[in-house]
Amino acid sequence: MTMITNTLASVLLYNHPAEQPRSREFTLSVNGAPVDTLHAEKADFAAFGCVEPVEVLVKCAFPAQGARVRPMSAGIAATVSGDSICFRMPGPGHVCVDVPGQKPLFIYADAPESDPPARTDPGVHYFEAGRIHRVDLLELKSGETLYLEPGAVLRANVRCSNSRDVKIRGRGILDGSCCDFKKGQRVRSVIFDRCEQVRVEGIIMIEPTSWMLLLGRCRHVRVDGIKQIGSVMSSDGIDICGSSHVLVENCCLG
Repeated sequence: MTMITNTLASVLLYNHPAEQPRSREFTLSVNGAPVDTLHAEKADFAAFGCVEPVEVLVKCAFPAQGARVRPMSAGIAATVSGDSICFRMPGPGHVCVDVPGQKPLFIYADAPESDPPARTDPGVHYFEAGRIHRVDLLELKSGETLYLEPGAVLRANVRCSNSRDVKIRGRGILDGSCCDFKKGQRVRSVIFDRCEQVRVEGIIMIEPTSWMLLLGRCRHVRVDGIKQIGSVMSSDGIDICGSSHVLVENCCLG
């Protein structure tokens, strides 16, 4: 990660792997600093960290006439000129740049993490930034944490059964397209089955082949601040099945 400080607020830039596909439609800068703008099938996206208001400039590969920043309830007015869209974000939050007739651009401005785990902590599956990590199946057990450092990309399916006190957290990317090698079989990205005291927070989930996050027969779950971009008809987002005491908040599901 890189901290950019100028006469405006500081911006934390994430170090995404060079081989992760970039957007062909958009480029982004925040407070004058270029930010990685990444490709997904149905929407492109960019992520960075901040704590104060920031100035955002989006450059498009097409005329930006009619562009809006959503949700409209955020009250963010954009200045549009030719292929450029300028606006001010009031601080951390999730917005979508919508240009009529074009794919969306999601912008994820993250607040700083509180107490991220160290890679040497017991029970932590730590995936560092700047790399694409490929794992066929990652199984979590009681007391374990899956941590995606900001800028990390993990191509894996995650499973957890009959466990408690389990966490998935970070600001990195969980890419569900890894199941392409399974001869077209559609696989759910993350499944918690009969688990208690579960937390899923902060991560970006893209390119699922089926349901993205399934909570089956779970209790006492908090899903906070995750971002999803679904690309198939049954992406579903978050499926809460036979579960209780589940809190979902601050999420951006596209």
